Amino acid sequence: MKTTISFSELSHTGHSCNAVPYGVALVAAYALKHFGDTIEARLFKDPTVFGEYLEKTPPRIACFSSYIWNTNLSLAYAKQLKQQHPDTVTVFGGPNYPIVEAEQEAFLLAHPEIDFYVFRDGEEAFVKLLEALQDADCRIDAIKKDQLKIPSCHYIADGKMVAGDLMPLIADLNDLPSP
Repeated sequence: MKTTISFSELSHTGHSCNAVPYGVALVAAYALKHFGDTIEARLFKDPTVFGEYLEKTPPRIACFSSYIWNTNLSLAYAKQLKQQHPDTVTVFGGPNYPIVEAEQEAFLLAHPEIDFYVFRDGEEAFVKLLEALQDADCRIDAIKKDQLKIPSCHYIADGKMVAGDLMPLIADLNDLPSP
């Protein structure tokens, strides 16, 4: 059975921003390169379309981008998703995240709807996170109980932030498939 994963770079509707959800598309393409047909990746930009998808088919893993213009929107969808489907794994990534460790911990404590935050480059770190989730049968509690340190991933366990070592930058951009 395929693991369903949504990749959302939600934007507010009714304005002139026509940006392509490039960041999450890169992460999705990299995950597909590594996991092939064992995962089903869906990409979303429009919050209405994403909301309709969630009503019909909640994903096993829901990934959200976090930019200054969409963090609150992503958090609102993640919170609603966790309320309706608490076993869905929520993963955030993007630049609208503190760089100071104490502030990162405070951010994650303030947002329990975030299961994991991928810090800095997301492609390889998400693959490592997905491998850990597959090993744990997508059970968040198993990873948090063992306080597994996943490279470039942050999460809260027992009221404290667990942070894996920062992964090195991708050396060859040709290793990234086109989204």
